[in-house]
Amino acid sequence: MMTVTVCVLLFTMFTGTYAGPCDHYSVLDDSWRSVTYITGSDRHCDAPGYDASTGLTEGWYRFTGPAGTQMPTAAPGSTYLCGTFAPVWLNGVHPAAADGVVTRQVCAYRDENYHCAWRWDIQVAACPGGFYLYHLISPPTCNLGYCVENGAGPTVVTTTMIPTTAITDVSSPPVYNSLCYKLSQDVTRDYESSAQECAALGGSLALIGDAATQSFVADLIRGHSNVSHWAGSTSPAVHCSYSGPSAAIDHDLWTSGHPPMFCVYMDSGANYKFNVAVCSEEYGFVCQSDIVTCQHDVCQNGGTCTSCFGAAHVMCTCLPGFTGTRCETHSDLCNPNPCPFNWNCVDNGGSLTCAMKDVRQSEQNLLGCSVSSCPMGLRCRDGGPGLYSCVP
Repeated sequence: MMTVTVCVLLFTMFTGTYAGPCDHYSVLDDSWRSVTYITGSDRHCDAPGYDASTGLTEGWYRFTGPAGTQMPTAAPGSTYLCGTFAPVWLNGVHPAAADGVVTRQVCAYRDENYHCAWRWDIQVAACPGGFYLYHLISPPTCNLGYCVENGAGPTVVTTTMIPTTAITDVSSPPVYNSLCYKLSQDVTRDYESSAQECAALGGSLALIGDAATQSFVADLIRGHSNVSHWAGSTSPAVHCSYSGPSAAIDHDLWTSGHPPMFCVYMDSGANYKFNVAVCSEEYGFVCQSDIVTCQHDVCQNGGTCTSCFGAAHVMCTCLPGFTGTRCETHSDLCNPNPCPFNWNCVDNGGSLTCAMKDVRQSEQNLLGCSVSSCPMGLRCRDGGPGLYSCVP
């Protein structure tokens, strides 16, 4: 009897809850880390185990204190600075908050001919609070130590969200069906590192479950690049079974690394429809984040404060009569006059009142509330003959 082996891809949605680095980090406030600190006999090293007082464990760190708040982006110019022999500096620019978590090279300065005698990669994030975080790892040897200087820090930007189904303004995160979306700057990431990047931003890989959402995300990608992007679906493995008496193949029968993991990506060569590839392939990726109420309300004049991707994007939905990124600007609800027949209009600060200039109490058919009486966002309240108000 002939036996047939059938392999089936089983796909599941990749889900999870993550906390961004801006909410969980350690502080380094050593004064000797300053780029102006000249090292004497007390040379420090950030390699763990070398010096119990300064050994550095891998993790997210914020620099504070008299030494400064951020790593220098130029070579220190000399050894024996920053409390160590070879000071470590950031070989690249700091990111903006909208960039999320980025990878940067750091270098250890040995002399004028070897500005980057030792080099390795770290991660850097600009936080909404106006400071930088660094995901530091231990240097490869001693005596090497991370260097710090004073700087302006990242610019904190707030954006205004207009109530609508989808927002594609470049200053705001794209929003669809009450979710924020963000596209990667890096288009050479495997599935696992893509998921980690989205997690670090305070979101997850985009969970796309219907054609309308897929079309929306595809349009975002087209306006950004022409490469394929990972989405939030994955197959745990290839599931194989026999048509014979055995129910399934024993995984011990497979060679190392098999059966392979398969993940879903939006294929640029197929109009960004779903396709599958081995999860180690490298593409761009799409992140999504829930929109939540702000932990710290920055909106004024009764505006509603929401945020997504941690607090990287803060959005204010303003009450009628107020505009601005934080609803800080009062706009005249009576200019132009929305009242019928040029009735008197009174701006009450968030609401308005329309009144006839000459009310005859005996008139029985005076205009009152109707579906077109008030501007969008305000409802009509009847105040009697020839008088009504538009209120939130």
